[in-house]
Amino acid sequence: MHADEMGCETQDKLLVELDSQEVNMSIKAKLVQIACDVSNQMRDVAEVDVEDIIAGKAGSCVLIDVRPEAERRVSVIPGAITSEAFEENPEAFEGRQLIAYCTAGYRSGVYAQQMKSQGHEVVNLRGGILSWCQHEQSLTDNDGNDTHKVHVYGKMWNLVSAPYEGVW
Repeated sequence: MHADEMGCETQDKLLVELDSQEVNMSIKAKLVQIACDVSNQMRDVAEVDVEDIIAGKAGSCVLIDVRPEAERRVSVIPGAITSEAFEENPEAFEGRQLIAYCTAGYRSGVYAQQMKSQGHEVVNLRGGILSWCQHEQSLTDNDGNDTHKVHVYGKMWNLVSAPYEGVW
């Protein structure tokens, strides 16, 4: 069907859909670039992709949220523990793959380096919680309720697309 055969409403819906796809690709491209930059800066830190977690390739894993409380109050990856909880009792997580995450992967990469120097094998979640959202995985708030809100630093870091909402 040619554009001149479509009604205005159909054309508008198609344009919105195409515009949304362009925005999503632009967001994804920016996130991929950030993840690559982090990887290049922290070559000594092993990484795991969200796809590996989804596919179960990460085995029995523990997600460690290294973000500050203010960010965690907005949302967390379900089942994640705080870095404080891990550091209080690291022995409780022996034998499981430890995966640190933050917003985009830099702070969790630094955390993984610090933990490695203390004898703990911690890997970094490539792209952080932003990548988690790009793969349309669930988030929960402090009360355990599903949410689509995710803390980002500001407009420049708002690399989430619908149904997620970046807040800062």
